[in-house]
Amino acid sequence: MNASMRLDVPARLQTLGRPTRPTWSVPSPLTGLRPHRPGAVLFDGAGMLMLDVPDPGDPTPARAVPGVRDALDALRDADVRVGVVSASDGDGDLAARNRAAERQLGRLDVWCVCEAAPGDECRRTDPELVLDACTRLGVPPDRTVLVGDVVADIEAALAIGVYAVLVPTDATSADDIAAVPVVADTVGEAVAIALGLLS
Repeated sequence: MNASMRLDVPARLQTLGRPTRPTWSVPSPLTGLRPHRPGAVLFDGAGMLMLDVPDPGDPTPARAVPGVRDALDALRDADVRVGVVSASDGDGDLAARNRAAERQLGRLDVWCVCEAAPGDECRRTDPELVLDACTRLGVPPDRTVLVGDVVADIEAALAIGVYAVLVPTDATSADDIAAVPVVADTVGEAVAIALGLLS
């Protein structure tokens, strides 16, 4: 990252380097158009942000992925709304889990969760779930960025005109990475891309 670019990067993100893989440069079927200034960034699943969120009653503190809180605070500093779209297995106190996560992440503007009854499939990558999050935030899809970890997340975002960035996790396959042009190594890198600080 050169000195002139560093001047435009929020202090919280100045330690980021350039992504090690090529990122978005022109519109693509699997990227869409990046908003000039996003109004919201959604994360597909709290697992991208948290190392673990213990069940209520577990004395073990919830732990955020290193660097994630700074990335989320950079979005807040830029007046960008932040939310999670996720699936729930219907087991445990969801509200308590979310509160435990927010103690580490800071307040999130929306939790848009597909709650499934036991034995039912709940698809966190349903485009309607992403659209519901946009509606609840009052931000149109074309000013929203979704950060996901599998190609189905990216496809769900694009189905409603949301720009998308892939951040690999344990759930990401090599095929997912090969199929998506915009791949960031970390959530912090994905946030820098969303804010137009990396290209």
